[in-house]
Amino acid sequence: MDFLLNESFKDFEQFAEQSRAWHLDFVQLDRGEARFEIVQAGLGGSQIARARFNRNLLQSGQPPLGMRTFVIPADPAVALEWRGHQVTGQDLLVFPEGGELASISQAGFDMVTYSVPVARLAQLSDELQIPSLGELLGDREVVHLDEVAMSGLRQSALSCTDALAAMAAPLAAGGLSGQVADGLASEILLLLASGRSFGSLVPSARARSACLSAALALIDARGADGLTVRQLCQHTGASERTLQYAFKERFQIGPKAFLQAWRLDGVRRKLSGRSQRLRTISDIANDYGFWHMGQFAADYRRQFGELPSETRDRALVGRPLR
Repeated sequence: MDFLLNESFKDFEQFAEQSRAWHLDFVQLDRGEARFEIVQAGLGGSQIARARFNRNLLQSGQPPLGMRTFVIPADPAVALEWRGHQVTGQDLLVFPEGGELASISQAGFDMVTYSVPVARLAQLSDELQIPSLGELLGDREVVHLDEVAMSGLRQSALSCTDALAAMAAPLAAGGLSGQVADGLASEILLLLASGRSFGSLVPSARARSACLSAALALIDARGADGLTVRQLCQHTGASERTLQYAFKERFQIGPKAFLQAWRLDGVRRKLSGRSQRLRTISDIANDYGFWHMGQFAADYRRQFGELPSETRDRALVGRPLR
């Protein structure tokens, strides 16, 4: 079904609700008002989107089911961690079938995602008389393209999203169906078949480190209990120095700041949800170990660019009681 979305949001929840087919979950890691911008279209069974974020984010979730999703950096200077790989603006990212999103992105994130039904990719490979996508990729998820190849692919992807951004209705976008659904997919398949790519990047050792994985699992399970860095060290068996190094290398902030961001994000989610509408802000803050309301409000405002009451008020206005 064809559709067209061209919006910007201050709330991740609104962004996630409007985005089609993706199941997303973000945690904001730095301080400041967030802005999520997206141009997204469903055309001829495929889907293309350009997403831009102005905050440091821990991203997780799942791409559209039944499709293979390609990620093309819109900004040549981009650098991020994606599924355990350190990637750059010269890298084409390809989600494996059933693969989940796991990324740490910095402010200035600017990417084009392009999802194509598996059956259509197989049909295109046959028409082009080249090996299937699985045969071309092997076990690679990150494909490093030469400068000319990536520049051409980036230009093709941005020409589609820029054209979509200039349109006012899904019906106008229908004229791009052939170009988006087949042209860009064919270009990617032919690039992979041409031998103008080399290697896949070695997964980050830190991304796979046992101490960091154990710390994140504990935070996910007990983060609202007011965990301390010392408790993380005891649970993981790592020194505080090792844990500091691991968190800063992966998230650009230390474990104490990560815990704070995680807890503040939990409060924000509850303030934005209908299920908590009858509870006070202080009660919700207490759930996440915030007991000094003045300091909590100041920390919250630094993190998200607004007071907790403003988040609650906007949620109540946007989601009236029935």
